[in-house]
Amino acid sequence: MSSPIPPALAELTEIKAYVEQVTEVPVPVREAMGVAWTRFGSVLALAVRQDTTQFYNRAGGFGATAPITAEQVGRSVSSSATRVSERRDSPSPRRCARRSGRRSWSMNVSPKAPAG
Repeated sequence: MSSPIPPALAELTEIKAYVEQVTEVPVPVREAMGVAWTRFGSVLALAVRQDTTQFYNRAGGFGATAPITAEQVGRSVSSSATRVSERRDSPSPRRCARRSGRRSWSMNVSPKAPAG
């Protein structure tokens, strides 16, 4: 069965929904939960310190708007990245997870996303 929605678009929509779920709550709640997120290209990375299930600790959106690159994947796993977007204070996804107090997250890559 084929889907009318491209898998990469579905992945991007999914990670956007997770980010919106936890970032559109009042600031005091976000601070208490330890919410941190970052974006680079179409990729979004999210970490929530108080999420004991680690469900929300994830990165997704790879290949949604452009082919997946080694740089994108590297940024998702690198602890030495100092910058992942135009903003100098934007943390790498791993730093995002560490800053929120989490040690792991999942990385969702569309199985049909083109490689760059």
